[in-house]
Amino acid sequence: MSDEQFLVAFEAGTLPKEEFSHRQHVRLAWLYLGRHEFEDASRRVVEGIKAFAALHGATGLYHETITRAWLRLIADGRRRVPEADTFAGFLEANPALTVKGALDPYYEPATLQTDEARGRFVAPDRAPLP
Repeated sequence: MSDEQFLVAFEAGTLPKEEFSHRQHVRLAWLYLGRHEFEDASRRVVEGIKAFAALHGATGLYHETITRAWLRLIADGRRRVPEADTFAGFLEANPALTVKGALDPYYEPATLQTDEARGRFVAPDRAPLP
């Protein structure tokens, strides 16, 4: 599926739940960050993921801190490798973003498991985010 097809399906709510993996979360953020300023892209990602979760009866899965922290990592990856003009190229240049453990250098696992971190952005407790 092309980037445009992916965004249209995501925004229309027709993207199957099974096709919204970790990789597709990163893809969504990468696409929005490439088209919008950071704040607008972040708003679109947050609102989009919340709407997607609600559509699929999974509102309890949304995590504010994880979403916002990942946005910072993806934005940093875009800044460091601006010549990566495809998602595949972006992932090739940023392989750490293909695994969920990319937040480990920044957060204690216990911090991310709190209700507070789920409901609002909590600053990292190991190292500052880029």
